[in-house]
Amino acid sequence: MRLGWYNPTTFKTQEYDYYEKVDNGDMNWVVPHKFLAFSSPSPSKFDHDGYRTFTPEDYCPIFKNWKVNMVIRLNNAIYDREKFIKNGVKHTDLFFEDGTTPPDVRYFIISF
Repeated sequence: MRLGWYNPTTFKTQEYDYYEKVDNGDMNWVVPHKFLAFSSPSPSKFDHDGYRTFTPEDYCPIFKNWKVNMVIRLNNAIYDREKFIKNGVKHTDLFFEDGTTPPDVRYFIISF
């Protein structure tokens, strides 16, 4: 609240509740309108058990509406990054093994 990232009078509770659900993309703003965390996209609309998953094509219209213009993939390459790029969303990889942390460096430089 001190940084102005959360204002109880303007926070959109219904929107947050909707998009944080796995069925709706599993998305949460880490820093409002600056840094969005979301579940890894899937290459298909349904997983092997028949559950609905989000593809890059599902995320792109939402990202455009929210002015998200770059995806940084932190995990295995299970989806086609070109699907984001073809929809005007930049994409780069910064891979970490599951459960690990970034190497001990002072900063990362990511070209946009």
